Amino acid sequence: MWHSAGQAKRLESRCPRRRVLLYNRSRRVFFAESGGEPVATAAVVNDDGRFAFGGLFIVREDLRGHGIGARIIGTAIKHAGDRIIGIDVVAAMQQKYRDRSGFQFAFRSVRFERRGGGTGADGPVAAASVPFSEIALL
Repeated sequence: MWHSAGQAKRLESRCPRRRVLLYNRSRRVFFAESGGEPVATAAVVNDDGRFAFGGLFIVREDLRGHGIGARIIGTAIKHAGDRIIGIDVVAAMQQKYRDRSGFQFAFRSVRFERRGGGTGADGPVAAASVPFSEIALL
């Protein structure tokens, strides 16, 4: 899905004001906190003068439906400026991002899943210690 800069003002005008602090720690990842607790995140990486990629749109479950997500996405969209923003959204969420944030469907992502087998390690191991033949796709 993608978003153009002209849609940001419309989104911001629909975002209710809440007592939530929005701040930007890395110029890419945005956080919302309430009472000193993190409650939401969003990220937008500006690739160049024309494109950006967004993601990590997460709001704490008990605080969803209060406009916090809309505000933090609006802040992330502003960070992208006039760039076209691409996001990867699961099919079940595409309409929500279109209706609430103005994103438009661009192309379908293909997702793969494979169930593992065999035995697992007792804990983390260094990747270099595992033979490639044991982790390569068959």
